[in-house]
Amino acid sequence: MASGTPVGNTEFGDSLQDVELHPDIARFIGVMKLNLSWYGDDSWGKSAVGRWLKFYFSIRWFTNLLFFGTVAVTMYWWGKESLNDGAVIYLPVMFLVSFLSTVFRFSGKRQRNLVLSLNRLFLRHDEPWMEEVVDKYTNLLWKLVDFSYKYNMGFFIVYNFVPRAIESVLYYGFNAIDHYIIMPQALNKILEGPNDWGIRHHFLFVGNLWPNFEILFTVVGFIGGYSLCTVFCISELVIWKEKIKRLDFEKEGVEVELKKIISSHQDLIKLTAELKELYGLPCAILDVFSSASMTLTLFTVTTNREIHVLIAFCCGFSYYFFLAILACALGQLLEDESDGIFTTLYELPWYKCRPSLEKDINMMIRQARKTMVVDYHGLSRMNLANFMAIMKSAYSLFTLLQSVL
Repeated sequence: MASGTPVGNTEFGDSLQDVELHPDIARFIGVMKLNLSWYGDDSWGKSAVGRWLKFYFSIRWFTNLLFFGTVAVTMYWWGKESLNDGAVIYLPVMFLVSFLSTVFRFSGKRQRNLVLSLNRLFLRHDEPWMEEVVDKYTNLLWKLVDFSYKYNMGFFIVYNFVPRAIESVLYYGFNAIDHYIIMPQALNKILEGPNDWGIRHHFLFVGNLWPNFEILFTVVGFIGGYSLCTVFCISELVIWKEKIKRLDFEKEGVEVELKKIISSHQDLIKLTAELKELYGLPCAILDVFSSASMTLTLFTVTTNREIHVLIAFCCGFSYYFFLAILACALGQLLEDESDGIFTTLYELPWYKCRPSLEKDINMMIRQARKTMVVDYHGLSRMNLANFMAIMKSAYSLFTLLQSVL
């Protein structure tokens, strides 16, 4: 049992500082705050920085929508040229960012409810083997989320600052170049002009940092939150099935234990429903985004001949591929563990129980026939079949672009 203060007021909007948090849940909230993706409570404090962050979170979704609208209009204006130089990739990227920031801005209560449900289940872990199950499933993922954050932060620095440093040395130090290095950016096409030093060059450098900053934290926060919450749910399914397998029907008091397990089954159903409610629609949009982003990055790689653009877009393609397969693989794992509930219940010696418990077990078996999945009203079901559909869609779009342009 994790240490902490007793559960206090848990109304939406209040700080969670008075809630007893399991260490893994407290760590999860910390990761989400680090990635500016925690909307579950108002915990920014009353300092100047806290007040600024609170204001920023309230308008963030709107500014991202403005960025997306600006990029969409600009890409439409420049047409094929934005395809050739790679700038068009910011169209699906800024769409994803604006969509995610808008959805999560108005889904704070859902995020809070899911985290509190996980926290209640985690605090019931009263045997060491239960914590070992959670650690088994989460240890690698914690490292992966940390790596993703560091990788994206490193890419952000390299993509935005390294070209500026190189061109500054070559221009101001050696007078070896007469134009700056162009990297595809969200706002470049807005102020299209001479490729030389001046106020436009410096304005674009500073202006592009903001959308790139939003891309970094919004995407990493989303995939980190989805991955951790899904694996938390998977670990709870595994623990529940293990409790069933450890029941000794020859032992006295087994029916009391079985009643507790029956009650906790409803908690699992509620938990996975909250997971789908929060992440179902964002994952459906991730499907569309993955197909479009992989298509456009691959098209730029095959049409652009500038080495710095090729390196950046090859890294981008790899990352979009990673996002798609990670989201689908975790959804597949959740689906597989959920399917195992039916088998576990079916193998129970239910005939040794009282008729009232036989009825409850039969009800659980009927409920277990419905697989727990992450989808959006039956669409974009997160599993490996869906990943193959994403890849086929990306390939079809790529061949269409090649044949048309």
